[in-house]
Amino acid sequence: MPQSLHRAIRRITRAYPFPTSGDYFNICVGKLTFDRDEPQWEVTPAYAGHPAMELNVSTPFQRSIYLFPKAYARQHYEAPLAGYMRSRLAPGDTFMDVGANVGYYTLLAASLVGPTGRAFAFEPDPITFEALRRSVALNELAHVTCVNLALSNFEGEAEFYRAEATAHSLSAGTATERRFCGAIKVRVTTMAKWLETTDAPPGNVLMKMDVEGEEVRTTEGMVGVLPRLGYPDIWAEVRGPQGSKRAPNTFAPMYELLTPLGYRAHRWTGKIGPAIGSGDVIKMEDILFIRSASA
Repeated sequence: MPQSLHRAIRRITRAYPFPTSGDYFNICVGKLTFDRDEPQWEVTPAYAGHPAMELNVSTPFQRSIYLFPKAYARQHYEAPLAGYMRSRLAPGDTFMDVGANVGYYTLLAASLVGPTGRAFAFEPDPITFEALRRSVALNELAHVTCVNLALSNFEGEAEFYRAEATAHSLSAGTATERRFCGAIKVRVTTMAKWLETTDAPPGNVLMKMDVEGEEVRTTEGMVGVLPRLGYPDIWAEVRGPQGSKRAPNTFAPMYELLTPLGYRAHRWTGKIGPAIGSGDVIKMEDILFIRSASA
């Protein structure tokens, strides 16, 4: 099926504002254009706040971004994390995107830190990583480094479960869950080991961690080198006891790992809220860990 069909459909759908309600339409497009194993790469030009990206439209999730650029731009760039990034990052700073997916926040950070800063994007899935790498190259972002690794508390390989139609691929899944379309082996290392291969990042460092239930092991693998990174602010998607059957209560052990270093946990609602305790997260939330100035 010629890729021009995807382009024709996108001319109709690109201004649609709601990503989730377009899911069924996306599935129908997949049937019409014959999803296939081999990649079909399409460039989505910058549009309505959506960055120029190169996406594999033979995969349901990346095709959805391609078809609904305005909706996904709103979902990401009007999100609390984007607001905090804009308030926190300045030219010359560093952004570390742990669980970068196709790179929405990496691309935003690259524009905020500028060519004098750095962005490091870690993404283990090779198909998703290729879209990330291509989008960084498309935008000629020489100050962005893409790293095809998962970060955890060990070195080696791990089983990684691919989500069929969402961004929620992970290494804490099971092959029996219907939303996964298969498992692959991905390379794993620790932040401490990876830092042995690179220069210390410049400026102030902000880290985003979205690793779908692997927050504790990822934190264990970096806690010893946080001083080298200047004790970065850490924005993490975490889970309380009711947050996930697969990885319940990742917040409390992550909290226990970081508080001895002087970190405090906060909610962000356009401003930094009061410090919260290890039992204050019940479901799934984005939580900001900031090291106290008095630590």
